[in-house]
Amino acid sequence: MDKQWAIAVDGLCYAYSAERKALHNVSFHVGSGETTGLVGPNGAGKTTFINMVTGYLKPSAGHIRFRGQEITGLAPREVTRAGICRSFQVAQLYSGLTVLDNMLIALGMLPEEMQRRGYARVAGEIKRGVDLAAELGADVVGLGAFTSIFSRQGAAVTGRGPAITTGNILTAAMAYRAIRQVADQQGLCIHDAKVGVVGARGSVGSLCAQLLARANPRSIILVGNSSTNKRHLERIHDRLRRHTDCPIETTTQLDAVRDCDVIVSATSSPFPVLDEVALRSGTGAGSAGARSGGAPSARTPPMSRSTAT
Repeated sequence: MDKQWAIAVDGLCYAYSAERKALHNVSFHVGSGETTGLVGPNGAGKTTFINMVTGYLKPSAGHIRFRGQEITGLAPREVTRAGICRSFQVAQLYSGLTVLDNMLIALGMLPEEMQRRGYARVAGEIKRGVDLAAELGADVVGLGAFTSIFSRQGAAVTGRGPAITTGNILTAAMAYRAIRQVADQQGLCIHDAKVGVVGARGSVGSLCAQLLARANPRSIILVGNSSTNKRHLERIHDRLRRHTDCPIETTTQLDAVRDCDVIVSATSSPFPVLDEVALRSGTGAGSAGARSGGAPSARTPPMSRSTAT
């Protein structure tokens, strides 16, 4: 019976812990040739569901079949070979192209395959992908994750027509722009604000901190993970000194941002870490979506808090 469905999901469950259940007993069927949308609020489990179907997470229970073949628990490369291709939550699509054309431009190699082929071969594939995008009229090409690594953060493919950006740079820039918009709506000048960056040790967080430092705020607090070495935060602190003379504090204590006027959360946590902090009324808070490297993501805030999305 499953062969009538392109994708058949039955009784799918996933829990991050005993207290945090992302999905419970989800059944989902897509017929061949159908276009189906999965809609839900932030935290509903949409990405978790897609990650299980594509092999990035293993279900706690349930079955996933693709054209009658059991693919439950297969590795991502095995799911890809079976015929399922995915796009990640990164705003690097070409708006003038169809969904199919966007998928065709995507580099058809998972990270494991890139590592197996080596730098020279993968760099050549990236150059061919950029050239194809140029032929199709793209003005900007976004490189994410491993394609950034194998192209020297995009430097190896500049000068081929389209402008080159990486996912982390784009994410940080969008988060910064969103924060500035919220600040303007509230009549808050960044120059007069106390700014906090949660997850400042990561690539997106450090980029957000640099952008905010250029606005020369009243002060900056860089918050890192308490389980990691604080030395990296100190290096980011020294880097920011090139852009601002304002006081800069480094800490691993999340509560340090409670009095900030503006906060950017760029952690890799799957959970909204700012919910653990009693922020004062009027604080502008936004998520930079560091975990997927994608565009800034929104969460539903209390009425007393403004959120940049």
